[in-house]
Amino acid sequence: MTSTANRGGYRQINKTLNICVFENYLDIQQSRLPHLNDVEQLGPRVIRVLGQNRGKSALVRRGSLSIPAKGFRNGQRFSVEGATIRAVHSPGHSHDHMCFILEEENAMFTGDNVLGHGTSAVELLSLWMSSLRKMQSHNCAVGYPAHGEVITDLPAKINGELAQKARRERQVLQTLSRIKREERSAGRGKGSVTVKQLVTAMHGDELDSEVRELALEPFIDEVLRKLAEEDKVAFELRRGEKRWFGVDFT
Repeated sequence: MTSTANRGGYRQINKTLNICVFENYLDIQQSRLPHLNDVEQLGPRVIRVLGQNRGKSALVRRGSLSIPAKGFRNGQRFSVEGATIRAVHSPGHSHDHMCFILEEENAMFTGDNVLGHGTSAVELLSLWMSSLRKMQSHNCAVGYPAHGEVITDLPAKINGELAQKARRERQVLQTLSRIKREERSAGRGKGSVTVKQLVTAMHGDELDSEVRELALEPFIDEVLRKLAEEDKVAFELRRGEKRWFGVDFT
């Protein structure tokens, strides 16, 4: 286990998605989680090994075992009798995220990139979607996620995740296109909007302020940055504030 609480992926994720907004939601979801007997058996053993560590996430080498950390290489294999694990570098949830394929079962340990329920918080949306396609290319049938139940149809789950994000991208582009048409017809320029204005145009103005500021606006900003990488949107600066608009090549 590596500590990422104060660096790398988790720090970046916390900038774009404040988990505080989901506290009540998470409490409710936790109460509904199924009992996982294997986890309940292993939990006390893990605590005995890591119990002397401090903080939300601590290195094993800082505990009682003094085991040096070693990195994994993409494609690296680990074998014991009856089992072969292959590492797959899959950045997205964090820059150093890894998945592992259990070759004998045609199964993948999907880590935090694909969960057994819900969707993952990501460090960089475009990179995460690229990693999902990479994971998909291995044609594993089953997924063992870091959170939630076993994914019995991993291809369908990955397809669903990609389709959901693609729908949100289309929604953003369609909304920007509509705003541009309305602004141009009124003679008010190229129809650029702030992230806040875009969220209002997409979801209305009666949103809970915390949901808006801590969840929707950061996520839509991430979608816009991905679309900007693909030259589908651009922004202009007005009084130091980014105002986004769709790119029209016609």
